[in-house]
Amino acid sequence: MSATIEPSQQSKKSKKPLIISLAVIVLLGISATVYALFFDLSAKETYFLAEKKTMEQTSEDFNQMFAVNKDLATKTLEEPSDSSVNLSVKSVEGLEAIDPNIAMFSSFLNQVQLNMSTKLDPKQNIGLAEVKAGMGGTELVKAEAYQSDEVVGVNVPLLYNQYMYMNNEDFGKVMSEMDPAYDGPEKLDNFVKLQLEAMQNREKMKENAEEYGTFIFDQVKDENVTMKDGVEFEGENYRQVTLELSEKETKGLLKELLNKVRNDDELLDLYIGQDMMTSYMNSNMDDVDFKEEFKKMLENLETDIDDMKFPDGLKSVILINDDDLIVKRDVSFKFGSEREVINAEVSSHSLRTDNVVTDGKWELNMFPDGSEKQEYVKFLLEMKGENKGENEMVRDIKGTFAVAEAGQVTGANVDASLTGTPEDMEVQFELSVENAMQPIPPVKGHFTRKVEDDLDNGNYSTNGEFALEMDPGLGSPINVVFDYEATTAFKEQLKFPNVQEDGVNVAELNQQEKEQLMMDIQTRIEGLMMNGPQLPF
Repeated sequence: MSATIEPSQQSKKSKKPLIISLAVIVLLGISATVYALFFDLSAKETYFLAEKKTMEQTSEDFNQMFAVNKDLATKTLEEPSDSSVNLSVKSVEGLEAIDPNIAMFSSFLNQVQLNMSTKLDPKQNIGLAEVKAGMGGTELVKAEAYQSDEVVGVNVPLLYNQYMYMNNEDFGKVMSEMDPAYDGPEKLDNFVKLQLEAMQNREKMKENAEEYGTFIFDQVKDENVTMKDGVEFEGENYRQVTLELSEKETKGLLKELLNKVRNDDELLDLYIGQDMMTSYMNSNMDDVDFKEEFKKMLENLETDIDDMKFPDGLKSVILINDDDLIVKRDVSFKFGSEREVINAEVSSHSLRTDNVVTDGKWELNMFPDGSEKQEYVKFLLEMKGENKGENEMVRDIKGTFAVAEAGQVTGANVDASLTGTPEDMEVQFELSVENAMQPIPPVKGHFTRKVEDDLDNGNYSTNGEFALEMDPGLGSPINVVFDYEATTAFKEQLKFPNVQEDGVNVAELNQQEKEQLMMDIQTRIEGLMMNGPQLPF
């Protein structure tokens, strides 16, 4: 969708990303999952019930639209699974426009294949990841990584025939021998176990959402919410429910929410544990230190709120249909400091045909007072569609993201169409960028997806193709088409390599053995550099 935005010439004002982020937190917090069962509903109860039901319905709509089987994740937590993703280049055209000598390279690319597979046993916390790259049906490179509660190992046959492994508890020792300045964890956590725990914790997150939703519900007073019937929108009448908080109430809610999070050790442990790389991305900080630093940040934010301004508080107006689903939403608030106040406006609507959304819009606008045309952030997403026959759909989607500074607008636009059924769909799209520092040509493409759901018999798969087309202005467009296939099969038992019997424990090697190991690998690398792997041409 093309977007034309007229800049005016007003003075540039500074932005405060942290403050903007806080404003979004306010919005999301007020719109969070909230509710206990009510019978004779007040305006406040009606508001939060609608929020809860709309969130649940949105999730259900997504799963139905894309044929998502929620049981797949549950089954992965309970049964051994063997999953794989195959990616291959179907065709490459137009490279000769860049350089005629590259044209012959296209035939090689057309034969490239990549396979990534994982075996996962949730009962024993054992996992195996494997990557293969080949050409014309010939395997060129293979790499494996294995981990259990006891050991971790890797194998790259091109470099060394055997698995090289170590006990998880020897990780720090080996790393220190390789790099005396190493200051990371002494023991390597079982990534398989962490991944499984992360999947299990999603259910706990739902419980947290309900707990915090109830907390927000209790913070809002009955007099903060009003309701009236018979409000017209797009030819239909709805109930209108309005939530309004003063500046003092908005600050109070934010501070209480941050304070609750800061003192909720179970929640913090849960979310910090979701990032399996926390200890390794922050090599000088373990999870305990990371948690304390995060608590300090929340405490500082809580203090900063006292110095912030929310001149008009917060106002949220929703229209609700007879199924207690939100049809239209308008949220507005201002926030900032003595020097600058930012306006935030959110507007959305979702109109349904046969219980399916066929007319939707979500728009966010943020700008400093008095600088609507000079300084702003804008996001707009629109969807129009119709239902054709059983499960068949047509959807046209348009999106715009734009940022203006001193009247200079930079943005991205996307046009997409979705056709087919949830189990067999095609998406056509075009992406363009406006006023980038360097000109970027539009990118077109398509994506197809077919789902074969036989989970009752232990199998689930998707396949299709992904294509990109770009015209760099060199005489002809460049086209690349990929084929993909993803499969998951659940089995009673999986076969894993016997790493400890057939591999080399690098933590137990003496200095001479380590030097010999490195020499063997170096010799292999030199041979590959001189001769390369055997190619199928």
